[in-house]
Amino acid sequence: MYKLTIKPSALKEIKRLAERAKSRVKKAIERLMSEPRPRGVRKIVGGDDIYRLRVGDYRVIYHIDDAERKIRIIAIRKRDEVYR
Repeated sequence: MYKLTIKPSALKEIKRLAERAKSRVKKAIERLMSEPRPRGVRKIVGGDDIYRLRVGDYRVIYHIDDAERKIRIIAIRKRDEVYR
């Protein structure tokens, strides 16, 4: 099981989501603790151990530290905003 931390700015982003999207994103983030690289996850080019998870129209950007078994959520944004 991986330990999960969420960057304060990402926590604010979660709070701003509509209820349905918020629920889906929270469930997806919780599942990362037991399976940090689920099917459909992509590694971000040029990022050291930084991945993106698609949750509907949103993307969860996170870092995995396998040595310490930690996941840090970096950002949650709409697809068209996250890569800017």
